[in-house]
Amino acid sequence: MKERNFQMTHSDIDKKLSSILKKYQDNFSEKLVELCRHPCADCGGALKFGSDEPCDLVLGSDAIDMKYRVGSGDSGTLKKFQQYATLLKQNGYRPVFLFLREDNLPAAMTACQAAGWCMYTGKATFYYLQEKTGFDLYSGLRRRTEKGTFFVDRRES
Repeated sequence: MKERNFQMTHSDIDKKLSSILKKYQDNFSEKLVELCRHPCADCGGALKFGSDEPCDLVLGSDAIDMKYRVGSGDSGTLKKFQQYATLLKQNGYRPVFLFLREDNLPAAMTACQAAGWCMYTGKATFYYLQEKTGFDLYSGLRRRTEKGTFFVDRRES
């Protein structure tokens, strides 16, 4: 068998990492979208404006973008969040960010609020979803954790 001497460049590694993280983000968003799709008559899919997709779903007039957390405060990311909030408001929607984790970058959170996003983090995200769907996702996940059928590893790497 012939050995390959292949070294990935920093750019290759960065592209691979971006691909993996995008799949993770899409998978996370898809799971919460499914929670809303069935019980909510006013649930719609992601909004698209040209090549921009500023939210994952619509519930009534709420345009919801779901994130595991926001850890980037770079100017490009913050500018995009600001543009998306403006775009959504101009089209009659209330921009809503749902963050699962509470350890978000404070500067990014402040910038999002200043741009006009309504923000929910941690348990507030679960309460918002329960109010909209009638399903207590937080308790459902806790029951699965207690039964040993759902595991969360909170160790920091």
